[in-house]
Amino acid sequence: MARRMRRQGGRTRRGTTVREVLSEAIRHQEAGRPADAEALCRRILEERPDQPQALFLLGVSCWQGRRDPAAVASIQRAIEHKPDFARAYDGLGQILRELGRVDEAVAAHRKAIELDPGGMGAYQGLGATLLQRGEIEPGLEAYRRAVELAPNEPKVAAELISALRRIGRGGDALAVARESARRSPDSHEAHTTLAIELHTEGLLDAAADHHRRAIALAPDSAIAHTNLGVTLHALGDLEEATRQHQRATELDPKQARAQSNLGLAHLECNRLEEAVDCFGAALAVEPGNAGGHFNRALALLGAGRLAEGWEEFEWRWRSPGFPSRERHTDHPRWDGSTLSGRRLLVYSEQGIGDTIQFARYLPMLARPGARLLVECAPEVARLLGSLAGVEAVVERGRPPGHFDVQIPMLSLPRLFGTTLASVPARIPYLAPAPADVERWRDRTTTESGLRAGLVWAGSATHNNDHNRSIAPELLGPLLETPGVHWFGLQVGERASPPPPGPMTYLSPHLRDFADTAAAIASLDLVVTVDTAVAHLAGAIGARVWTLLPHAPDWRWLKDREDSPWYPTMRLFRQPARGTWKPVIERVSAELDREMEVGQG
Repeated sequence: MARRMRRQGGRTRRGTTVREVLSEAIRHQEAGRPADAEALCRRILEERPDQPQALFLLGVSCWQGRRDPAAVASIQRAIEHKPDFARAYDGLGQILRELGRVDEAVAAHRKAIELDPGGMGAYQGLGATLLQRGEIEPGLEAYRRAVELAPNEPKVAAELISALRRIGRGGDALAVARESARRSPDSHEAHTTLAIELHTEGLLDAAADHHRRAIALAPDSAIAHTNLGVTLHALGDLEEATRQHQRATELDPKQARAQSNLGLAHLECNRLEEAVDCFGAALAVEPGNAGGHFNRALALLGAGRLAEGWEEFEWRWRSPGFPSRERHTDHPRWDGSTLSGRRLLVYSEQGIGDTIQFARYLPMLARPGARLLVECAPEVARLLGSLAGVEAVVERGRPPGHFDVQIPMLSLPRLFGTTLASVPARIPYLAPAPADVERWRDRTTTESGLRAGLVWAGSATHNNDHNRSIAPELLGPLLETPGVHWFGLQVGERASPPPPGPMTYLSPHLRDFADTAAAIASLDLVVTVDTAVAHLAGAIGARVWTLLPHAPDWRWLKDREDSPWYPTMRLFRQPARGTWKPVIERVSAELDREMEVGQG
């Protein structure tokens, strides 16, 4: 058959030459259609089973399309028929590396280089393989040799930059990116790579400049626009970031990343329904994207669409940005069925504020025959022990003992079908010990006036702390309000430096949240930012004023001055992003009004 094909001028039975069929197969493979490429290669090999190019391309297509390890044998057969086939050795090395056969991969790449010393791709493959084997400097040297062979190819430099970034040498990565952009000033890829490195190093203004250069060179690139949007978002220019993401979605409506980034910008601008729509558009393209579902949950919950939000919120465990991980999965998850005779473990999963807010569901679980075990942070264990129906409280990290079923605390609202109309808001559902309250009254007694507690900062590790906490120096006007005696409830490192003004500091005596609850119960009012103290004051039925950033956490909803979760809470919101001064002025004015009414 092979001899007859040669006599026919190298044509297949269908009248096309082998070269023509190979060219078509290559086009399919490069266009991301490996199955079509594989079919054409098999067509050639039916008549010419020793055709090395077809054997090589068959192996590459099988690997790309089906991750079929038989690809190795196909490429090895190509090499048998063409021992000087440098590109086949390079391709073999790449597949062997991905299969974990690293030593064989190194040998294959080295053979490719021996056969073709000017082959840039083989040096890239060798670099990646040596790094995988732990040979850092030789691997980087191979990458550098690839860049030398193709100095004006930004994609080659990007491989070296990525390798340097992976091993923690960000400064070197940035230097290579700068040189690549210098050598290829008209390449939008080079400017994009440099911009990303600048952003990673925190040089955001310079990063934005190079993203703009990339857009000038490729104005119809959706990725370039959304990259600029990400950097502008980090710079705090949310409106321009929104415009860039919007442009990206116009250029490519099916780019999930652009839709998701647009949703994040809307979310931070408190445009919740728009955010819901954007996350929905992203999920239409990538329905299994857990981060997209989680972000959509936050937007839905903030918009008050709780029933939909709780469903999406269950994706949180698979979201890479979620700070907690599911625990106790060796026991079945409680599905809401009868608990008679069974012991249920409810465990806290996020911050203490979340634990306090959703502890309201625990008494609802205290059904006849049910046995309830609660796992939580040590700081809140003594407080939760006061809840009706709780058999035992165990501190997180300690063995919980026997239980039959488990559920994370923030999955309870979904099981109870909580909507805005059915939020369980009967307070107090937590209570400090009366004797503790009396002891705290001795510390907070004043001859006259209003006794107010103050908290100005949350945990510094919270991902939105830069928005929700208030710089202490801004609170001076509040502390000067006539007739108000201030008591500092701020604890930890954030208690220093203190706000400028007269205040009695209770924090040295606060051992845990049971102490804090008793201290709050001895006061007339608590003024606090969005942190655990706000939830605690609301949970014990104390009067609390909560100061919120312009785009607050989802639980505070939008535009309301009250909270369905806490009937004794009043909300004071920033009128615009980052503007605490008007909030403090309004709180001061409200305090002045209260003092005037009290004196009258």
